[in-house]
Amino acid sequence: MPRKEKSIDLAPFDAAEYLTDEAMVAEFLNESFAMNDPAVTLNALNTVARARGMTQLAAAAGVGRENLYNALKPGAKPRFETVMKLMDAMGLQFHAEVKASMTTRAKAPAPVIRRKSEVPKVVHPRRNRVKTKSAVTTGSAKVERAAPMARAEKKT
Repeated sequence: MPRKEKSIDLAPFDAAEYLTDEAMVAEFLNESFAMNDPAVTLNALNTVARARGMTQLAAAAGVGRENLYNALKPGAKPRFETVMKLMDAMGLQFHAEVKASMTTRAKAPAPVIRRKSEVPKVVHPRRNRVKTKSAVTTGSAKVERAAPMARAEKKT
């Protein structure tokens, strides 16, 4: 006879209950920003808003309560302006730092410029001018651009 597993009744976990002071809120949001996932960040902002009280936060941010609920629901894509108002109402600000991986970034290869003697010359049919093309090569991509027109020497 198969054995039945007993289900354990657990109380649902809500992080909003543990966000009691400003330092905890700031650390909670910083960790969500560090994950580079908009869904995680949106969930963290929603949790902080619930811990502070949606109605009071909406009034302080100058956003309607229903609009705040809609902006912070899962899957929403709030405007950056709304997020900035929300952060300001919470008394928080964004902080930018250089990533460790960006400090050792490889430099782009220097462009290779051909000598003028290697550049083909083209005579403009109407103006009897010589037009040279200078070429700049970066890596595998080659970009040609027209150089200033030079007068062709007249034959005497």
